[in-house]
Amino acid sequence: ASERASTARDICRAADDGRLEAAALLAIARARLSMELPSEALGAASDASAISRRLGDVQGRAMALRAQAAAHLAGGSLDDALRASSEALELLRESKSTKGQAYELEMLAHTHLQRRRPNEALAAAREAEALFRSL
Repeated sequence: ASERASTARDICRAADDGRLEAAALLAIARARLSMELPSEALGAASDASAISRRLGDVQGRAMALRAQAAAHLAGGSLDDALRASSEALELLRESKSTKGQAYELEMLAHTHLQRRRPNEALAAAREAEALFRSL
């Protein structure tokens, strides 16, 4: 999967299609996470975030930040995971993406649990539940 995503990224880059290149980089990040390579996943997610920022793609940037948070979490960088996830949540709130907010709050709850902050985890989980119920 990682090789195919890398090939797709190269094709999108050659075609100068930033949105598809960012999507391919997110696929690479997911593949690297599944291979337990968080630093490589973080690199791909960070590249996707930079492309999405340059294009003004708020949803793409939020997805890239979520992937960065997952990579930080997998690598044990809990404070960095919290920062990336919080930034993604802020973007999703600004763009009024209820579904995206719910999923990001779920990520925040997981991050807070890893940081041994059960009260913050519970608050995020409850907010996520309320948003999921509203969908």
